[in-house]
Amino acid sequence: MSTPRIYNPAQLPGDELEQSFVARQEVLASLLRAIREQATHVPCQHTLLIGPRGMGKTTMGLMCLRRVEQDPALAARWQPVRFHEESYGIGDLADLWLTALRHLAHATGDNQWAKKASALVSSERDANRQAAYALAALLDFHQESGKRLLLFIENLDQVLAQIGDERQVHALRATLTQHPELMLLGSANTVFKAIRSHSYPFYEFFRLVFLHGLEADETRLLLQAAGQLAGNSSLDAMVAGTGRLETMRRLTGGNPRLLKLACRMMVESPVGTAFDDLERLIDEQTPYFKGRIEQLPPQLRRVFHCLAEGWRPLLAKEVAAASKLSSSHASAQLRQLVEKGYAREQRLADSKRVYYEVVDRFYNIYYLLRLSHQGRGRFERLLQFLQALLEPEPEEPIDLAEAERYARRAWEYSPTNGLVRHVLSDVLARQGRWEESLAHLGQAVIWSEDETVWAGSGLAESFIRALAAGHATRVKEIMARTALPESMEPLWHATCAELGEEIGPLPAEVADAVAVVVAGVEAVRAGNTPAGRVDFSPGGEADG
Repeated sequence: MSTPRIYNPAQLPGDELEQSFVARQEVLASLLRAIREQATHVPCQHTLLIGPRGMGKTTMGLMCLRRVEQDPALAARWQPVRFHEESYGIGDLADLWLTALRHLAHATGDNQWAKKASALVSSERDANRQAAYALAALLDFHQESGKRLLLFIENLDQVLAQIGDERQVHALRATLTQHPELMLLGSANTVFKAIRSHSYPFYEFFRLVFLHGLEADETRLLLQAAGQLAGNSSLDAMVAGTGRLETMRRLTGGNPRLLKLACRMMVESPVGTAFDDLERLIDEQTPYFKGRIEQLPPQLRRVFHCLAEGWRPLLAKEVAAASKLSSSHASAQLRQLVEKGYAREQRLADSKRVYYEVVDRFYNIYYLLRLSHQGRGRFERLLQFLQALLEPEPEEPIDLAEAERYARRAWEYSPTNGLVRHVLSDVLARQGRWEESLAHLGQAVIWSEDETVWAGSGLAESFIRALAAGHATRVKEIMARTALPESMEPLWHATCAELGEEIGPLPAEVADAVAVVVAGVEAVRAGNTPAGRVDFSPGGEADG
């Protein structure tokens, strides 16, 4: 199996790039449709791809350029020009247009454009004239070929920051507005100040295309592609039946890069757990995480540490207390973290208060598993609960009366066996005998010494059915008498929410698991699961 270029898709041969692009076909189609619909003699509608690191911006941009090259009608009208992902050499507007000329020479195979760039650098020392002449050379290409230029500039926020001079940034906007020969397709990790603030040149200038995490069916396609490359056609069915893939999708936020790595690990170790995959992913990402946090000044680093350690969204005053700063100082530091893309603001429903949390959720997971003993334990319990809950396990129809007889006989033989009491409780619940069922369930969780039973989806589903039947108060009483609020935290919060209680800001990963539980309750309540097991797998009746 060839080594995939997960971090450098631009280095992939065209056919491998095609094979790796198995999701987001609708987004690509939308980009191409926008290019086709650009009127000839009016300024273009420029586009910016927005998404966190690893969300597939580079791959999407490269596929867009490739499709333009493959489409005869588009290829006759447009010349794709790809900038390098790291355009560190661009320090002013002249550098931008000179770099575009060099990339144009590479894209067309015509070295005259690179020679023009070199001649300008050697003959013209004034940066403003350099920029004007380099732009004129790009427009000459349009005159000679009849093609408009489609410039794919990654990390546009960094490029604009490197240019720095606001007058030059205004000049760039003016050029893009005045010249229909140029269309810009850019990318950025977040909505940055230059496009967010009213006073900045590019406010409301770009059409923003947000790349969100992959859905369950798209993630399944990634796994299928990985299995095909490895020559393992049975891998998909093997892994899909464990809840492992869906757990990883949720914990990575559907990040394509991380999911490709996870799928590669599943190919290498088909029999494993989501926690195994997560530990290996963390190991691979550690250099990046350390490097990124070490880029911050000491004070910002400390505030970021407090956010990651807190895990859940925090108020500025909570960060101030944890970092031993004044509220005003902490607020200023948090605003800097937001501006740099390390943190984000969040307002909870029905609240005007501003909370802060780490943007890169996988970094927060890294922090919990590597640097926080308390956080690691809590996260491990969440992971165990989530994978068990998401594991599809179809159930055959049973004779409830006969099942009750066997369960009662087992109970008489072993009256303090928690698992036996749970089975009896489940059979009674399916007959609608809730008072007796919940009495047995309460004893089951008290007598069960095996916490893996507590975290297992079977017990969770018993509680979910009870919640759907209107017994939230009794469920909470049973859970409160044991360690279940910790080992089944999402279920505990869902129960409190069912009772109308305020559950406060939760870590994004816990909140997502709560949503899965709530979806299960709603599915049972709606009568979508009258007899069998609640199906939490993607596409199942309780798919959250």
